[in-house]
Amino acid sequence: MTGDFSIESGAAAAGTVQLTGARIAGRLSGRRLRLTNPAGPGLAAASLHVTDMVDLSRGIEVRGCGPDGAVRLVGARVGSLSLGRARLENPDGWAVSAHYLEVGGTLYLDHVTATGGIRVSGGRLLGGLE
Repeated sequence: MTGDFSIESGAAAAGTVQLTGARIAGRLSGRRLRLTNPAGPGLAAASLHVTDMVDLSRGIEVRGCGPDGAVRLVGARVGSLSLGRARLENPDGWAVSAHYLEVGGTLYLDHVTATGGIRVSGGRLLGGLE
């Protein structure tokens, strides 16, 4: 997809929002979202490629369950990533599972609340961490 992609502000979803393998030549944003899945990730975005920022900040709430994480970003490649002020919950595993994540710019984790922890291993952070 060419251009920015925005998930409607204030949207709610039960089950997995699936962005696995998506290619966005622009920015991906979602604010004040509520994603809940009692049987897997709330947001599955493994192998996601976004040339600009992925902005999942300002009031996003993701609840998932299980070993894949509430937010799954395994192998994703993004310009920058913001999870600032997000509430991420997984009672049975990682809140964020992001093995081999590549961030070309800054990774923003300011004021994030994570139940289950954030796992970023084997990845590359080419910018800063805030």
